[in-house]
Amino acid sequence: STIRNADKIVVIQKGVVVEEGDHETLMNKRGNYYALIEAQNLRRAEEENESEYDEEEDEDNLHVRRERTSTVISLTPSVFTAIRGTQENDNNDKRKDSSEKKPSPVWTMLKMNSPEWLYIVFGCLASLCNGGIQPVYGYLFACSGEILTKRLRAKVFQTMLKQDVTFYDDPTNSTGALCTRLAVETSAVKGATGIRLGLMLQNLASLGVGIILAFIFGWALTLMLLGFTPLLVISGFLQTKLMSGFATNDKRTLEKAGKITVEAIQNIRTVAQLTKEKHFGDEYTRLLDIPYKSPDYNKAVEAAKNILDLFARKPAIDNSSSDGEQIANFSGELEFEGMYFVYPTRPDAIVLRNFKLKVKAG
Repeated sequence: STIRNADKIVVIQKGVVVEEGDHETLMNKRGNYYALIEAQNLRRAEEENESEYDEEEDEDNLHVRRERTSTVISLTPSVFTAIRGTQENDNNDKRKDSSEKKPSPVWTMLKMNSPEWLYIVFGCLASLCNGGIQPVYGYLFACSGEILTKRLRAKVFQTMLKQDVTFYDDPTNSTGALCTRLAVETSAVKGATGIRLGLMLQNLASLGVGIILAFIFGWALTLMLLGFTPLLVISGFLQTKLMSGFATNDKRTLEKAGKITVEAIQNIRTVAQLTKEKHFGDEYTRLLDIPYKSPDYNKAVEAAKNILDLFARKPAIDNSSSDGEQIANFSGELEFEGMYFVYPTRPDAIVLRNFKLKVKAG
């Protein structure tokens, strides 16, 4: 309708101008423009016919529904009741069908798997044994580890008390460091004893049975895979050595954290006066974040080494031993003359120089 009023209409087909002129001229030519107009008019006519057909169909459907309704209303009550009863019976049948339980797919699969019942029985028995052994396994090794921790703490504390003053003059043996060793290292050792042995035996048993079954069902592939075993062993050894170094650093870090704790609590009044509570708290938290990045086994091995080193240290004067020279006819009189004394940790600082002292008996 818009293009009809144009003064000039240009028809382009495949990029080339094929016709031009006004509406009446082009319609008289009966060319491409005429074909386009006729196609458009034909589509409009089809759409109008479809709409008229839909309206007529709606009216016919409405008339049929009215007739059906009037027919149902005119039926006798007995016929209406019979029809309604039939519908209710159909609905009840559908409900019964839907309410019937279908067989469980798991049970159906088990029935199909019934020829292999022997494998299933032995597998179930093995599962029961495995489930029952795990709690016993954990309980026995837990008791073993706790008893070991108790024994080690008592022995470590007794060993510390036997050490001479030189041992406590060492800065690495501060109060906080010793308390940390007594609390942490003695508890960490249990990770390298019973439970570790149990895990090793469990893994060896699994590996042995697995290799046997692998040789039975595929010896060629098993031999090829066993060729990579040395690489796994070497990588495990290197990992253990690397983690041992981390465990040593973790030990030092924990000792520093314990030292900060003891010193801050013992001097809490000074800390409060200087408003350094947050500083010591942040420093303690920072030190605690480091040790928890290493495996427990490496910590246990390192703790065991430190405890054994402490047990092996023999003080120059053992206060729990009665061995040594005894002075006969000692009356209790002591005399020191020309004595020199230095602390082992500070050999350059002479504490006593040409010291003389006489102590009479009584």
